[in-house]
Amino acid sequence: MILNFIKRECYQFELKILSVAAMIGLMIVFLIANLLQGLSSDLHDRAENLMGGSVILESPMPIQPAVIENAKAQQLDWSQNTEFFTMMNVQDKFLLTQISAFDRPFPLIGEIILTTQDNKKRSVRAPPAVGEIWVTDRILSEFNLKMGDKVSVGNSELMVTGILQSYPLLLSRGTFLSPLAYANQVDIAKMGVVRDGSQINYRMIIKGAAPQIEAFLNSQLISESAFKLVTVDKGRDTLERPFVIANKYLSVVLIIQLLLSSIAIAICAHVYAKKQFKAVAIMRTLGASFNKVLCLYLSVLFVIVLAVVGLTALIGTGILSIIPYFSPLPISLMAGWGSVFGLTLCLGVLLVVGFSLPSLLALKQVSAIQIKQQAYIPIKKSIFLYYSVIVFIMIAVILSLFDEYEVPLRILSQLFIITAISFSIAWAMWRALAWVKPFCSYTLKMAVQGLLRLQWLGHTQWIIYSLIFTFLLFIEIVQHDILAKWQQQLPENTPNYFLINIQEDDVTQLENWFLQNNLEAIHLYPVIRATFTHINGNAVNTWGEGRSDEAAPVGLNRAINLTWMTKLPSDNQVIAGVEWESVAPNSPVISIEENFASRRNIKLGDELSFLIDSKSVSAKVTQLRTLHWQSFNPNFFVVFPPGILEDFPHSYIGSFHLPKEKRSLLNTLTAEFVEASLIDLDAMVDMMRSLVRQFSYALDIVLMLMLFTGLLLMQIIIRSLLKARMHESALLKILGVPKGLIQKTVLIEYGLLGGLCGLSAGLFAQLIAHDIAYDYFNIYYSFSAKWFVFGALFGFLLLTTMGWLGFRKVFKVSPLFILRQTG
Repeated sequence: MILNFIKRECYQFELKILSVAAMIGLMIVFLIANLLQGLSSDLHDRAENLMGGSVILESPMPIQPAVIENAKAQQLDWSQNTEFFTMMNVQDKFLLTQISAFDRPFPLIGEIILTTQDNKKRSVRAPPAVGEIWVTDRILSEFNLKMGDKVSVGNSELMVTGILQSYPLLLSRGTFLSPLAYANQVDIAKMGVVRDGSQINYRMIIKGAAPQIEAFLNSQLISESAFKLVTVDKGRDTLERPFVIANKYLSVVLIIQLLLSSIAIAICAHVYAKKQFKAVAIMRTLGASFNKVLCLYLSVLFVIVLAVVGLTALIGTGILSIIPYFSPLPISLMAGWGSVFGLTLCLGVLLVVGFSLPSLLALKQVSAIQIKQQAYIPIKKSIFLYYSVIVFIMIAVILSLFDEYEVPLRILSQLFIITAISFSIAWAMWRALAWVKPFCSYTLKMAVQGLLRLQWLGHTQWIIYSLIFTFLLFIEIVQHDILAKWQQQLPENTPNYFLINIQEDDVTQLENWFLQNNLEAIHLYPVIRATFTHINGNAVNTWGEGRSDEAAPVGLNRAINLTWMTKLPSDNQVIAGVEWESVAPNSPVISIEENFASRRNIKLGDELSFLIDSKSVSAKVTQLRTLHWQSFNPNFFVVFPPGILEDFPHSYIGSFHLPKEKRSLLNTLTAEFVEASLIDLDAMVDMMRSLVRQFSYALDIVLMLMLFTGLLLMQIIIRSLLKARMHESALLKILGVPKGLIQKTVLIEYGLLGGLCGLSAGLFAQLIAHDIAYDYFNIYYSFSAKWFVFGALFGFLLLTTMGWLGFRKVFKVSPLFILRQTG
């Protein structure tokens, strides 16, 4: 009997729609969860390869032997690295070079690809032999070297025995500041360039199992030492930022999708429960207790949960299996399948049972005597509290996927506010419609009357449609505005080379060189090295100046780069103070970066002092601004106006984009401007762009599913009103109202409702986008009239179409048939 009941009920239209809504929501959870697992695993592997190990400890002091013994005790693989900048010399030609020395096998993870003396590429995991050095192509071209030639570093002569083709790019932040060379640790003492007070980074690279690494890092010796910790998730924001942003985007998309599915399931369950009114009354007449009745319906829901979760896992696994063949996602999308399936099952129960249970519990009020009464299920006020609790439980489960909590929770709080505002707008709109109704044409008056007659049901429709359109418009804004701006942060012409140490006499000649070679003009900025000394006359501590603890360079940051300019770069956004263009030359004022100021508690009007070439320069802070660190353009914490710093010794810095087909020009560039140093960023730019591409493609798939959910939800709402519309249409036809007028009235009614809901949704969606775009995505979003127009047109056309599709049965069936069916 129970099996027959379950089989019969599963064919109910409302439960089919409920199942589809749940499946779409769970499908997106399943896909996103596996996507995050795959991306996280892929990013983790990439980052470890680029770092050369699982963890890096950095210090301005040599690594203590006790730390090494601790690593050995935890059975960790380890290697030491010493890194510093010095001048490399070949036949009286000098080049600032970054020397990175090792004494043990390295990298621990990944490999070094080396071109050796036999002109073959080899994979190595060991340091150069004593007396040998491996260099990059940049050093070869600077000195016109060939394999086997010798270079001088300090007091030591080293033979070039390898050309670095691929190596851990993120071993340090300074990899791109000067050409890189690998040497043996033993040769450092022979060089004689490292002395007390030298700027040196000492590193310990570690590889091992996660528990052993955690025990090592939590040891008292490590926690009490002044190490900077570098891991996949901390210390190298070049890789962190794309994953953090994608986490935020995906969390927003997932929360919105589940809310849409939740609304659809709740509405379906309510309509289904109304249809069960007489069935429950009959069962109560036959002596069944409500608990037995409830168990019957719960058994149906649990069967639906198992079927939906099973199909979700089956179809989702199939999609994940074929995605790698048709997409540019070079990742393993099946990592952590078991845990994701468990999460999907948990959410399936919360979605299907949690959002259906209130409507089923309301059937408790049905008694045997009501078998001949009209189906009516009252909505208690407590149901909203219940739904809120279920939503928060569901969100808590979802957020276990993410390290990001602020964005989803902020959006949820905004949605509660938007719901309250939507209700207020609906109340005011109904009053306004009642006022304008007497002035409308007959057809329009009937449409307006159709809305006014619904009253509270109409208010509910308004709120739900407004939320649906807000969700869909917000996702469109994310896709076409915010996400596009994120992708535009790394356009095809993103600078992939830096030029530093450009002298004043070479500026004009260098600018002409770019024009002569048909390259995009390079913008050069003056650079002056200074020491930040005082704030309002009080001496400052210079440790980690101008950066967060995670981003600060190791050692005392004694120097800071200053510049002057009349106009700020376009990606510098002013957040407080005067417009920089209005500042007069020679004015003792400065513009500083927001985080630089906040970490020192610097406010507008404070006076900062810098020591430049033994002379103190002071200026007042008149502007705070933000910097775009991922632009690969020169950025400055402190900017002066022209007329103050020009007399101090300075050089110039600039970045430019060089297409791959024109790389041969690099040799000409370095030959003509011998004092300038070239920094190659191309590998880093390609890596960043690849990550952005992966996330963008993944979001496209998810957003298409979300649009389908929104359409399904609107159809559910319209379908729930079908019976009432059939009654109304029958009565109107009996009274002689033409079929065409009924059709026209319904379409106008839903078109009016859709247009007004879409217009308000355009405002709500942009408010949410504007609120979170900068605070959480570091992207500026400005309001656009196009979204108001698009929202109104989108709502009008979509709801008119959905209304026509949903009610076309009403227009075709004869009045006599409808009266017999509903009598």
